This record gives sequence, structure tokens and C-alpha cells, in this order.
Amino acid sequence: MLADALRESAAKQKAGIPESLLQEEKDLKIDIAFYKKQIFREQQRSEPDMAKILRWQKEIFERRRSNEVLLKKLEASYPEYYRIKYSHEPLTVADVQQKLPQGSGILEYFSGDSAVFAFYLDKTGLKGLQLETGATFSHKLNTFIGSLRDRAWVLEHGRGKEATAQFAADARTFWKTLAAPVVDAAPDNLIVIPDGNLSYLPFELLLVRDNDTGDTYADLHYLLRQSSVRYEYSVAMTLQPALVQKPRRLFAGYAPEYDNEGLTTARGEDLGCRESNPSDFAALGNNQEEVSQIARQLGGQALLGAKATEAHFKQYAPESRILHLAMHGFLNDCDPLYSGLVFSRVTGDAAGDTLEDADGILHAYEIYNLPLNADLAVLSACNTGRGQLAKGEGIMSLARAFKYAGCTNILMSLWQADDQSTAQIMRGFYQHLKQGLGKDEAIRRAKLDYLAADSRNHPFFWGAFVLIGDDTPVPTSTPWNTWLLWGLIPLVLFAGWYFFKASKNRAQQR
Repeated sequence: MLADALRESAAKQKAGIPESLLQEEKDLKIDIAFYKKQIFREQQRSEPDMAKILRWQKEIFERRRSNEVLLKKLEASYPEYYRIKYSHEPLTVADVQQKLPQGSGILEYFSGDSAVFAFYLDKTGLKGLQLETGATFSHKLNTFIGSLRDRAWVLEHGRGKEATAQFAADARTFWKTLAAPVVDAAPDNLIVIPDGNLSYLPFELLLVRDNDTGDTYADLHYLLRQSSVRYEYSVAMTLQPALVQKPRRLFAGYAPEYDNEGLTTARGEDLGCRESNPSDFAALGNNQEEVSQIARQLGGQALLGAKATEAHFKQYAPESRILHLAMHGFLNDCDPLYSGLVFSRVTGDAAGDTLEDADGILHAYEIYNLPLNADLAVLSACNTGRGQLAKGEGIMSLARAFKYAGCTNILMSLWQADDQSTAQIMRGFYQHLKQGLGKDEAIRRAKLDYLAADSRNHPFFWGAFVLIGDDTPVPTSTPWNTWLLWGLIPLVLFAGWYFFKASKNRAQQR
């Protein structure tokens, strides 16, 4: 479970475990991931070598056993680690209500084999019931979600009056079916904990009021207009205080370049089960300007083109408070651990000896093993919130991997993000963050700004990105102690030079 993994990570951080033991565990996990990838690649061949696969499986087994021994050692030698890892007080309704901010509500779902249950909790009470979804609910939901993320259909049919009216009818029906039975009035801040296929639905696109005939997409009464919406994996994680991180840098943005000829307007592809590499992906027209502008807004670091490499990210990403990845992303339909983000390809001597860092693909299994410290990771790529559904775990997505790796908040996409509209929304998002708004309110305002200003206002263009995490602002200035450190460096150098010259003059006078 993700909550258990995050609790274990917190235990390691707070228990004073030596870096050498943490590195030993990390090396074991990296080895396990490496051999898993070798097996995956071999299985893609027309005639897999079973002897190799069995040898790699043996290597995995031995390292897993070594990791179990190491964890037992940590539990025995570091009592604080054991206490934090296994102390899990169950939350009561009163506990949640006490900690829940005024004006906020939690809407949680449970999808059973033949029914969907909804629960809504705010400061005033708790309401829960089995929803009247009907036998065809799942099919209708999947059809609706499919229409939202089908770029070709949207461009060809989605902007006409009939399509607008159909979307409005469906979005209104799903609000009435999924939320209205338990939510009497939408709160200022709504926290959604979805389950099953509802994890693919951006609730802020649902309509809380009926609309007039002839309304355009820009006129519709979206939940977005009256509530900020964010998502979480469980109630416990909603109320769990974030670990205090002290990254050295404020912002690091990555915007790679791609070798494939041509230009694409979509940030990623669904490649099925096959192995991918950067040559599969065409150039993006707006990702580098997007990162450049945000870096100028915040005074951060922009890694553009050939500088946006997987190796750089792995080495320096743990030092940044905000990570922004404007690039291609892809899903692997056979194993979500092999979904990934596509960096610039490293060629020649710069590739070095590490194949994993040189292939340009940051796979999900690699992200799980990174020690990230970011308060916010913005995955400005395609489908970073999609993946396989696992019972009791939710979607096994790239966003989940970043959450596991230590990123407190994730801005992720639920479908194939449009390059141009994404760049526009991201600039607005950071502008509102810099004004001191919370993350959920900042993305809400950025979407509303886009909806009001751009004629391409079908929800496909602006509705893909959703926030997992909290509603607090992100400090967008470099901490004062960092500026103090950089200010002291020249003073120390000058003082050293001054005393050296003085000592030299005294020596000459003698």
C-alpha cells in the first residue's frame, strides 16, 4: 500500500539510520529493478531465452532476501524506525472533522463488484449511501471519459452544437448520479478520493447546474467555477502532515529535444507493450519555451534540449523544491513499471557506461527508487495520471511513482495533453502560485483563465491536469539562508585574500 510505503520512508528519515545502510537498501532495489527490466526485455523477443530469465529471477530472489534481512536489522537496531513504521492509529470521523479546514469537504468512493458507494464528510456531518448507478453505468462512464480524451474525435466533431449539448447532458447527469446524492452544496474546497474507473474522471468538469440551450463550452456551469478540486489516495493521506524538506534549489524544469522528424501537438503516445526509445517521439513546439518562461518567472533553472537528460535528472532532481517535466510520456499496457518519461537521448562519449541513464527513458520502476524531496512535481506530459487499476491500490501511474519517491504534491495528466494549451495553462498556474495561492486554487484559476481566453475550449484542451496533494501555497522565492550563504562566499574569499596579502606584506617588511 502506498500509505504504508510513505510511512516507512518517513520512519527511515526520522530514525537516524546511517547513510551507508540506506545506500545498501537503495543498491539492492536498483539491482532488483535492473534484473526485472532484463526479464521484461527478454520476454519481448519472439523466442525468449529461458535460461537467462531463470538466472535473472534467481538474482532477484537473492537480493529480495538480502533486503528482508536488512529491514529486520533496521527494525531491531533502530527502535524509532520500528515505532514510526508500525504505529498506525485508525482515524475516527471526529478526528477527520477536527483536522479538516473550514469550507472543505471530502468525497470518497468505494466501487464494489456490483455497486458504487459514496461518502461525503465536512465539518457538519457525514453522509454515505449506495449510488443508483444502474446496470449500464460503467459503460456510460467509460464512454464519457473516452470522449474527453479522444483528440481526433474532438478536433473533428467535438466543437459543434450537438457535441456541446451531449457533453453538457452527460456532465450534468454524472454530477447528479455521483455527487449530488451526498453533497448538498459544493464546498469551496473539495477533496476527491476516487476508486475504480472514477480515478480517470476529472470531477471539476462535471456540471453543478443546468444550462441554457445553445451554451458553448465556455458558458457551462462546471464545478470548477465554484470549487477548487484536488485528489488523494486515502483520507489518512489527506490529513497526513508532509515531511519537512529543505531542497537547495527552488525550481528545475526539464524540456528535452527529440530526434524524430516532424512536429507533434501531443505530449506522448500509447505504445502498447513494446520497448520504447526517444527516437519514437517527434519534436514538441512549446515545451522549451514553457520551461524557459517559468524559470524566468521563479528565478529557477531551465534544462533545455540536450541538457535535459535522464542522468542529470537522477543526480540533481533531489535538490529541487519544484520539479517541472515538459516532455513526452508513455504508457506500457503490459506492465505499468515500464511506463516512462522521455528525456533527450545522450550520444557519444557523454553516454558513459551506465545504460540505464543513457537510454533517455526514465521508467516508473526507476522513479520508485529515487530519493526525491520536491514539494511539487509537475508532470507536464501525456497520461502521467493513467495506468493499470490495482485493487486496493488505485491507478499504478507515473504520478504514483513520484508520490512514492518523495514528492508531496503531483500535478498530473489524465489523457494525452495538448502541447500548446498545456504550455499556456502551466504559465498561468505558476503565475498564480507566485501570487501566493494554494496549489489547488492556482490550477483552478489557470484553467478558468484559459477557458475565458482561448477559443479551443473543449475540456480536452484544459481539463487533463489534476492535482494530487494538499492545498498549501508553494514558497516561490529562494530561502533567505540560501541567499545568505551565497552572499557570504565572496566575503569569505575576500577576507582570505586580504589576510594573505597582509601576511605577505609583513613577511616582506621583516
